[in-house]
Amino acid sequence: MKNGKMILSFLKNSRNIRLMALAIFISNIGSGMQLIAVSKLLYDKTNSATSIGIVIILQYVVMFLVQFVSGTVVDRSDQRKILVISDFAKGILITGAGTIFLVNPDTGLSYLFIILIIVNFVVPFFSNAQFTLTPELVNDKDELLQANSIITTLFQAGQLIGSAIVASIIFFMSPAAALIISGSMFFISSIYFRLIKYSKKIKEYKEHKSIGADFFEDWKYLIKKIGKEKSVLAHLLISSGDYMAVNIFNLMLIPVVAVHYNDNSFYISLFDSGFAVGSMIIVAFIASFSKKLGTNYSAVIGLFLQSIILLILSINVHVIFAFLLLVVYGSANSFSITIFNTNLQKRSTSEFMGRINSVKNFIVSILTITLIPVLSRMFDISIEYGFLASGLVLLSYSFISFLVGRNFVFGKDYLSKAIHIEEIKKKLI
Repeated sequence: MKNGKMILSFLKNSRNIRLMALAIFISNIGSGMQLIAVSKLLYDKTNSATSIGIVIILQYVVMFLVQFVSGTVVDRSDQRKILVISDFAKGILITGAGTIFLVNPDTGLSYLFIILIIVNFVVPFFSNAQFTLTPELVNDKDELLQANSIITTLFQAGQLIGSAIVASIIFFMSPAAALIISGSMFFISSIYFRLIKYSKKIKEYKEHKSIGADFFEDWKYLIKKIGKEKSVLAHLLISSGDYMAVNIFNLMLIPVVAVHYNDNSFYISLFDSGFAVGSMIIVAFIASFSKKLGTNYSAVIGLFLQSIILLILSINVHVIFAFLLLVVYGSANSFSITIFNTNLQKRSTSEFMGRINSVKNFIVSILTITLIPVLSRMFDISIEYGFLASGLVLLSYSFISFLVGRNFVFGKDYLSKAIHIEEIKKKLI
């Protein structure tokens, strides 16, 4: 109760965080609807989890290609404007895709893939801008965990509402209609991002002829400095596990409902809602749990719980039990991902935060491109094999996280060591 009151008090006195959280809430209603609508559209046409895996792989291939450029652009630009432009562009693209398939249901999937590639070109800019802007909207870094908790809550609330809405739209109308409605959510969220009162000071960059002129120098000095603090690389690698857990959830959702639960569209929303509810429940307790458990053990426990739940789901359990397991899965995912991201923001500085997040997303892209084809194939062979393979992947993340958290590897609290880049800043200025 005390934690909840502290969060509400903070939210009441933080207008920009309210607007940021509200915009992300609305944006994620659109994202939640889009993801399920696209997955349903693909699975109906192909009857294969591989097609869903291809979409996930495409997303990360594009992220891989534009990640470093997006990090530089975000660091040298007004992040609020990037958020506005990104969501407005997604609104146009997703609404357009839905309209194409609504007018002509027999349209080839190649059109959908092309549109999704363009959408995923925008995603890294949005992700890096949100990651970088959030610390700028709080008074000090002690408030950052609360801000991230609030944003995570409304992020998952948007997922919950989006998944609840989309099942009814798909059932009574079509996945194409769901895409049109999801696209309209991005238009609304772009308006709320625009209301945030923030303008990045980019005076020191205006003397440069172009962003590209210092691109390689920026990355050269940053990577050299991060290389001296090897714990940062471990932090970035292990934090990719929770994103992989989300990808696994998105990959398995449609096939498991089709095979184990009679292809009932409402169970898609039920399970997606379970994940979101779990993420929302844990948010009020993240700060207190992380203090009691310690940063390192918090990360390990979050990854470990997710792996165990996937292994349990390899058994065809009752729908209510599956829902409860996914509530815990969502809680564990939200818990560890918030711990990882908050500490990554704390140990970075605003000048290079976008690029540091780009390195993390680059790692996520590499691992997703490598693992998702294998996991999607396993789900096609057998739902049980898919869950077992996925559970072992997350269990490996948990074990590695435990090892690198030992004192003899990187020392105590390796996730909290600051990245000192004053020398880099002097060279650039």
